[in-house]
Amino acid sequence: MKGLLWLFPLVGGVIIVGYLQGFGLSPKLESGQAYRAELSSGAALSAVQTHAQALGWWVRVQTGFEVTYFQGQERCEPCEPASEQQFFSLPQLVVDEGQFMVRLETALFRLNLRPNINGDGGEELVLVMKQSAPQATVNAQLRDVLDPIGVSLGNDVTFERVPPADKTTTPLPAGCA
Repeated sequence: MKGLLWLFPLVGGVIIVGYLQGFGLSPKLESGQAYRAELSSGAALSAVQTHAQALGWWVRVQTGFEVTYFQGQERCEPCEPASEQQFFSLPQLVVDEGQFMVRLETALFRLNLRPNINGDGGEELVLVMKQSAPQATVNAQLRDVLDPIGVSLGNDVTFERVPPADKTTTPLPAGCA
């Protein structure tokens, strides 16, 4: 019996950890991994564009075949799609036919926010983690970068890991390649 006494603290620890996870102990998002979450922020495109421009973001607006670039409030006259990779840096907002996509990068992650590929409204948030971090930390940083452009997360976002094969097969909306 004395030999089994060491088992009680071990079993107790496992039970406590499981209990805490059930009550919000945040799982970790791992460095180098991609994660996806569905949002229904209800963000209005015009407000997102206005806020992004006020913050000095690069904005690409496409209507049909016409493409216009802005850096903040200033229209970039010499900018054209053929040389986009030379000037169109992060953070950026791409607007195309009433849809938008946000791309930005922090020390913690690289983010793409785009229309939900299921076509049922809402947005899809895709993160590629640059550092491992608890989900609660990621949610806090998401609020810090998305709230200023009018994209509200509402409740905490729950992420699902994207298998490596899916990273390149998820289609982008037209004009957002």
